[in-house]
Amino acid sequence: MRNLLLLCLWAYASAVSGQDFILKKLEISINTSGFDEISPCISSDGQRLYYTRTGYPDFDQTLIESDQDLSIILPKIKYDQRLREIYTLLGDRPGGKIYESDFNQDIWEARWDGNKFVADNHPEYPLNNALPNSVSSFGADDQTLILINQFVEGGGMAKGFSSVKQKEDGTWDFPKPLPINNYHNSGEDVNLTMSGDGQVIILSMEREDGMGQSDLYISFKQENGNWSRPENMGSGVNSPWRETTPHLSNDGLSLYFASNRGYTTSGGSDIYVQERIGKNWKNWSAPRRFKAPINSDAHDSHPYFNAATGQLYFSSTRDGSSDIFMIQIREPEKKRDSVASGTFVSQVEKVVVLSSQKIRSQKKDDQMKLLIATHPMIQTPVSIGEKIALKPILFRRSTAEILSRSYFEIERVADYLRRHPYVKVRIAGHTDNQGDRDQLYVLSRDRALEVMRSLAKIGDIGINRMEAVGHGGDLPIASNQSEKGRRKNRRVEIEIIETGISAKEEAIKVGIR
Repeated sequence: MRNLLLLCLWAYASAVSGQDFILKKLEISINTSGFDEISPCISSDGQRLYYTRTGYPDFDQTLIESDQDLSIILPKIKYDQRLREIYTLLGDRPGGKIYESDFNQDIWEARWDGNKFVADNHPEYPLNNALPNSVSSFGADDQTLILINQFVEGGGMAKGFSSVKQKEDGTWDFPKPLPINNYHNSGEDVNLTMSGDGQVIILSMEREDGMGQSDLYISFKQENGNWSRPENMGSGVNSPWRETTPHLSNDGLSLYFASNRGYTTSGGSDIYVQERIGKNWKNWSAPRRFKAPINSDAHDSHPYFNAATGQLYFSSTRDGSSDIFMIQIREPEKKRDSVASGTFVSQVEKVVVLSSQKIRSQKKDDQMKLLIATHPMIQTPVSIGEKIALKPILFRRSTAEILSRSYFEIERVADYLRRHPYVKVRIAGHTDNQGDRDQLYVLSRDRALEVMRSLAKIGDIGINRMEAVGHGGDLPIASNQSEKGRRKNRRVEIEIIETGISAKEEAIKVGIR
């Protein structure tokens, strides 16, 4: 048995060192010119990519102090001054534009459109704010992310890590601290990876029991929900140099990380991998360094392997600023034939999200059966003035482009209208009050029109049964003084304006009792 295991490890080592890899730099919607993109994290199905972007002008400016958002109550000059003070306290050097700070970090999201990843979402508060926000790992499921730093709802930040859960409507809960016993880090390097079962974390940090610089430590989840005191993984993993940005494969058998061992003056790092031998978390094969084109003379780090696709993602400074790259290193476990997490997957008829983010299906009936099985039918009473009960329809920020994951809600509304063929509706777009009033009117109406067009094209609903209006920020349903309230005000409502016949007659015609 041991000889077989060693043979497998030798075969894998040969693949690591000798395979003719083809490297791909991710698209320009993800890799910006002159800004750093780091820390790629890929969902287990290969459909979602989260990453961190640094020093970018379009950052979430939410800055909470004493339960107030300073980005709202302070003039821009005073806000910038306060944010600069905070960045300076964190270690930033004063000067330059405020957004250029290395402590301006936001998390971004991209989704697989069938051929490539497309960045289509810049999550808002509480996932992002004006403080450093960096994704580190997925948690025990694809709806949970592990973030660097801990945050306080009333304002403030502390060292450590947080877990955050995505809700059904696509928004995020407030990050909760990850309680690690005796956690402290005396260095600048910090990162974490969590096992697929959520029971083990491996951290990179610098402590007094280390081997010289940043080392990898292991911690286990305890019955009370806390994590055990981090234990140095020893010389079988660590070296006198820096070991950083660890990543555990989903099965917990492969450990990827970056290290500057072998570098003396350039300050670069390379990506390594080693295999766990048996069930013991302390017993690992010798680290093996990937060869070119994965590693280069630049800084290569943040590896993240996705078993479903067989692809390794990582960040590299080989083109100047840090960018995210992808390379196939193994055969995929399964084809990338699902839509984003939380939606349905047909094993016979593939539902493909095109780059235009429109959903097509070879068999509409099969699609609807699966949709109804996973998303309950809308049961709004057929009555003039009733608003159809729907989940939030999400748009790309500041545009009328519907995000791909919201097309299932469009299909639910279309299903309702098909079941009630005499109903006519008014689609109303609403915004918060942030921005030019005239532009908000235009945006809200454009979004209503886009929903109407999508219902016509995807759901086969006649245009003569719908009308679209935009109200801008004139009809709020919550206070615009908080981001939570503004988020509620940014919405689309669909109201029944005509039934054609009585609800009772319609119920009989469509077979509803």
